[in-house]
Amino acid sequence: MGFGSILKIKTDSIPGRLAHFVVDNFNQRDMVIKLSVGNIEVNENVVSGLLGLRNGGVVLNYQRKESKKGRIKDKTKKSEKNEETKKHDDEEQVNIVKGTKKGKKKKGKTRKKKEVKGEEDLKGKAIDINEEEGDDKDESRGTYAMWTHLYEGCPMTPSRIVERIVCNQDDDGVFFKYDFLALFMNTMVETKKDGTCRTDFLECLNENIALENVNWCKFICDTIKNNKDGWQRDSKSIYFNGALTIMVLIYVDQTLCGHINSVRTTSPLSFWTKDMLSIREKYEIKNGGFGKGLLREGYMEDILSGSVSLKGDGSGAHVTDVKGVGVDVHVKDVDRGVDDEGSVKSDDNGKIQPESFEEHIGLIKQLMDETLRTKASLDKKLDEACLKYPNNENVIKLVRQYDKAFSGEHKMSKLITVTGTADSSKKDKEYTMTGHVEGVKGSMEGAGKLAETLTDADRGAVDEQGEGKPHDEKEVDFSIPSFMLLSQSSQSSPSLEAESSVHGNAIEMNEPLNDDEKLIWQYLLTVMDDKRCNYIFETQHGLSTRAFWINTLEEGKWVSQNVIDCWAALLNYTEKKEKPSGKRRLWCYTTTIPEFMLKAKQTEKRAYATITSHLKEVVECANELLKLRDFNIIIVPMIEKKHFYIICFDLDNATVEVVDNMHESFAYYKMTSGKGTSFRSLGSPSKVKHYVVEYLKHVGHPAASRMVNASVTRKRLGWETTDNFIDCGVFTMRHMEAYKGSDVSFECGFSTNKAVQKMQLKNLRMKIATKLLLSDVNVYKETVMETAKEMINGMRDERVLKLLNEEASKQEQCWMMLSKWKTDQK
Repeated sequence: MGFGSILKIKTDSIPGRLAHFVVDNFNQRDMVIKLSVGNIEVNENVVSGLLGLRNGGVVLNYQRKESKKGRIKDKTKKSEKNEETKKHDDEEQVNIVKGTKKGKKKKGKTRKKKEVKGEEDLKGKAIDINEEEGDDKDESRGTYAMWTHLYEGCPMTPSRIVERIVCNQDDDGVFFKYDFLALFMNTMVETKKDGTCRTDFLECLNENIALENVNWCKFICDTIKNNKDGWQRDSKSIYFNGALTIMVLIYVDQTLCGHINSVRTTSPLSFWTKDMLSIREKYEIKNGGFGKGLLREGYMEDILSGSVSLKGDGSGAHVTDVKGVGVDVHVKDVDRGVDDEGSVKSDDNGKIQPESFEEHIGLIKQLMDETLRTKASLDKKLDEACLKYPNNENVIKLVRQYDKAFSGEHKMSKLITVTGTADSSKKDKEYTMTGHVEGVKGSMEGAGKLAETLTDADRGAVDEQGEGKPHDEKEVDFSIPSFMLLSQSSQSSPSLEAESSVHGNAIEMNEPLNDDEKLIWQYLLTVMDDKRCNYIFETQHGLSTRAFWINTLEEGKWVSQNVIDCWAALLNYTEKKEKPSGKRRLWCYTTTIPEFMLKAKQTEKRAYATITSHLKEVVECANELLKLRDFNIIIVPMIEKKHFYIICFDLDNATVEVVDNMHESFAYYKMTSGKGTSFRSLGSPSKVKHYVVEYLKHVGHPAASRMVNASVTRKRLGWETTDNFIDCGVFTMRHMEAYKGSDVSFECGFSTNKAVQKMQLKNLRMKIATKLLLSDVNVYKETVMETAKEMINGMRDERVLKLLNEEASKQEQCWMMLSKWKTDQK
């Protein structure tokens, strides 16, 4: 029936205060859980992602039978009838069902009860259920009537359904399915206040509808929409009888709270046990209250129960730990539990410190189970890679990383050597805390990150004084390439020096694709709609994308936000490798300034903690770069109402420039600025400037004082558009690549001729896609190339070959026009 994931549910109760907060903040009109940091949508996609149900199929033609108004009207009718004689009342009840004998008062009452529920469809057929068993079964009454007949004699309750399932364990037919659906819907979705089960939704099913083809996600959401009817916030007698478990699980899974499930290594249904929910409730209360954590930027579309690859924070930073294969967007690193007052109850690594011994042990067991499951999957995938690509340099590096990470740091020896003396404990703590970001409580080094794991493994034994023995910096640098933009010499390696100069320069957008690029583009076209295709781009630090996201670079498509971020990572990698003599640039990701920060002004400490956690993934956890003193220009790509543009901070010249392909009269944002203007009234660029300047002040950047008075201006472009809304992402990536400062001529090479510009954008899309995949920043570069050769050279599908030939013809036309335009320009 598609409910297999329900077996993963591990909790049997929900903490009361947490549940009350979720219900209180649920807006049934908009179907969102409203928080100060943003809204959590409760829709079919979210329910499908949480419960693992199919989102699609037959929609039940079901209307809620018992509404508030119906009950009020029913009570009114009853009071009117009480004024009449008992005899007349009996006659009215008996005559409700057409064809019912007047003398049978009992049946009249039974029919009256069903009429109040609105079961008009059954009409007199419902009476057949109460007739003698010797009668032949009336086929017209259907499966539903026969199923309800199994519970004849007393009210149908969840306990009775469970009892019947237990007593009929060999029954896997339609009656078991009805039992299961009734039990699930009346315990997880909606409970009746009299304790009986609502089953009228099953009447909508017929012999032609397979249960697995029903869109249960829509049914659940439609039911949730009415769950809050009649609930009173401060009443102790009128309780909430809706989908409490589902709504609480949606809330805890889509908000970040310290390190609790910050890495989605398993389904939220199995992670959120009673104990974990209790820990979560206590943690939120002690750190400022509920709803203060950041929202996950995207929902897990497909959480694997075993097939997980070692990448990164499944919910968080690209600087990641573990990521499931079905993640549509990357989600950012966790705000390490820093509240407005800066207090957090955490251990030395920034992880939550449980309150009691039982909670502590429970948390360790939970994390150990998840780690062992993930490691088993990692072992399998790494073994496969070793067999397929034994001589591949990237595979060799991954094996080295694996060997170091799991080289056997024996905890038993730690247990024996720890004496509990205050001095050694203090020194260990001081050692662990080195490299922290000033002003942030707890460690900003994400525990479990691969780089930190290898550093710990390489550090070796700890001597009696608690001091770590030095490790081989060279070996660590070789195994884990560091961002280290401030030290270019440490980044050179034979593989970097040998990289083609094409990848080190700006894209020649008027030139045709070379042979390798043509092959890669053809490969992308063949896997255009295949969402099962594995990752084809990934940096050493876990930022990744799949073929169907890269294929948003196909002409006429809105470019994926994920692709913009991958492009920023490539530009940062290129800047590091090229050793530029001019101004040093840093390209941020589209989520460096989250949307909730633009909607409402954040406190200084919260804003600093949020930006720091997001910048860490940009600089690949090189904490010394977080002060931004090694950069002259900060480029922040923005997305507003699906429109991309960039905000450029020239720290040397104290300027803030907005670069946007759309003419200012068609802008998606306001340019409002100025002293005395409320934060809410400021335009997005000015809000971003406010946060960046505050961050610069916090880290003591020398340009902070000059940037305070910098005005926010739009850069005038000769190629601005008024009607091209779909190519904003392509323009943005070109602008990101070309911007070199407010005092440097900004030339991107775009023609003002619309026809030529269209061809340039088409060519740019292909160039950007192929550059991403063929760059040395991509750990899958060789694998993608081998796969593309094998697929294209062995292609026999006539339909695909025709598509590729048509695309090749369009490419030739494009390049001919660009060639002619270049000649005319000369």
